[in-house]
Amino acid sequence: MSEPKHPSTHPSTQQPTRYPIGSSYIDQQFANLLGRKANVTDTRLLILFAKLSAALSNQNSCLRVNDMSLIAALRMLDCVSEMHPTDFDSNLKISTPLVLLTDIADSDHALLYTERFFQYESRIANALIQRNVLLTEDISPLQPYFESGDDPRQRLAAIQAMTRQLTIISGGPGTGKTSTVVKFLAGLLQANPDFRIKLAAPTGKAAMRLGEAILSAAKRLPAAMPSGMPTNVTTLHRLLGVRGDGHSFKYHRHHQIPTDVLILDEGSMVDLVMFDRVLDALPADARLIILGDPSQLPSVESGSVLADITCQGNCYSKDYRLLLEKLAEMTLANTLLSNTSLNEHDSNHLLADAHCELKTSYRFRDNEGIGQLAFDLRNNNLLVPTSNDQVRFVADFDATQLMQDMGQLYTPYLQLCRDDTDANTLIDAFDQARLLTPIRDGEFGVTLLNQQFETSHFPDASAYYHGKPVMIMRNHYALRLFNGDTGICVKRGDRIEVAFRNGEGETEYYLPARLPQHETCFAMTVHKSQGSEFDQVLLVLPKSEREDFMSRELLYTGITRTRSKLIVYHTDEIIQLMSQVRFSGLSLRFLPSSKPINTISSATDDQLDLF
Repeated sequence: MSEPKHPSTHPSTQQPTRYPIGSSYIDQQFANLLGRKANVTDTRLLILFAKLSAALSNQNSCLRVNDMSLIAALRMLDCVSEMHPTDFDSNLKISTPLVLLTDIADSDHALLYTERFFQYESRIANALIQRNVLLTEDISPLQPYFESGDDPRQRLAAIQAMTRQLTIISGGPGTGKTSTVVKFLAGLLQANPDFRIKLAAPTGKAAMRLGEAILSAAKRLPAAMPSGMPTNVTTLHRLLGVRGDGHSFKYHRHHQIPTDVLILDEGSMVDLVMFDRVLDALPADARLIILGDPSQLPSVESGSVLADITCQGNCYSKDYRLLLEKLAEMTLANTLLSNTSLNEHDSNHLLADAHCELKTSYRFRDNEGIGQLAFDLRNNNLLVPTSNDQVRFVADFDATQLMQDMGQLYTPYLQLCRDDTDANTLIDAFDQARLLTPIRDGEFGVTLLNQQFETSHFPDASAYYHGKPVMIMRNHYALRLFNGDTGICVKRGDRIEVAFRNGEGETEYYLPARLPQHETCFAMTVHKSQGSEFDQVLLVLPKSEREDFMSRELLYTGITRTRSKLIVYHTDEIIQLMSQVRFSGLSLRFLPSSKPINTISSATDDQLDLF
């Protein structure tokens, strides 16, 4: 057995490490275990290991280390492998539990990973880069589906999807991502009618919405729809063929998904592990089109893949830019496309030519009301709580006022409940308004708010009553009910049943006892609302002990759930917290070797000091 690079005294002779206040039991045990296995007793390193555990718990994939002496100490450890941003391929073998990513251009910091998450990022980066190739220069099948007044960026995105194996189409709510994909699919099927096409989304609710959006966009095409347009959207778990144990899958690198094209919607909601699984199971010659809004909340699990692969913006190599200008019959270096990166340095980005950002919103105007707030948050501008015709900020509020405002929000719906209105009318009415909060527990969490609202407005009701809204919390594939689906309890004869609207717009009824895990949803979390739209929203931002909940993406997601009216309940302190972002090293894998990575990081050192 070789001597350790970093000599240390046997752990049994050392005093227990005194971890900083705020470090969790799990973080401490992770650090102690790693210290014993690697024979490490340096208190600074043990504390660093605990910080890495905390970073992973907060959905970061790695920890930024700024102390050069700590970096030097990590390099001496047998339990650490030192890697560089270009050290990744599908067959990379690492035999140590930790990885230190160094050789960064500004050389004043490094990234510390567990081996598992370094491998995830490496495989994802390798798979996307390998897929980023030109397939054809023929876009003639697209021509019938675009009109002169269409958004030029949508046309660019469709051309990229038509000509390349990898296309990432990003944009805020109402920018036309789905309608662009429908036009691309129409052209693709015109040229290749036998192509196998899969549509997928992270959740059942997101899958249903994509199917509805495709049907709606297909009806607006200026030319006849070719046969074979797919409208059946599946969840990623179903796409991969999840087995009964919930952990293993039918499709993987040795038995891949039978498809020629995969459209993946709501990319911001897909975590690092699921991205890796999907890319692993996708045939090497299949096209991949990723849709999403990188400004929205990232996945519940670790990683922020969509934000990482789009943070460079639109960047085109010289040859592909010239091809785009020819095919689109436009000049890219104009005011409309002023944010498109055209300099030679950016064109060396390893995902150059793959990304197109849609900027024109057909739902909001960027210079007023809700659209202005969304624009400021997307562009990292400091949010100043200023009320206007669409938005009202309320800084001084309590539970009593919130309950009163919640009652006014649902007044039309409550009247319909008293009138024993039918299920379809109730579903339409309930989907017009919602109260959103980032937390489940506490004074302003969904659990207590729902209890208080029911007690106030349905004091004598049983567990299930006419008008009670419920949200499914766990997928049930046999019943076709998915996490995030909302239904309404209604009287049918002498019993209560729960009405849900399926992807075809039909209403289906279930006995309450048959439902998978569910809960009342007059109030719901911002996470559960992702992808939904309401006419009116009350957004409650309480001062929470879990301040890691409070992020710019959370505020952006909550604000953009409404079409017309928004009330934001807040404190000055909580607004200031809305600047935290996740940290990973995935975006570094796509940079030219000469580019400093600190120009791409959006997290500050203070935000990464996890204790």
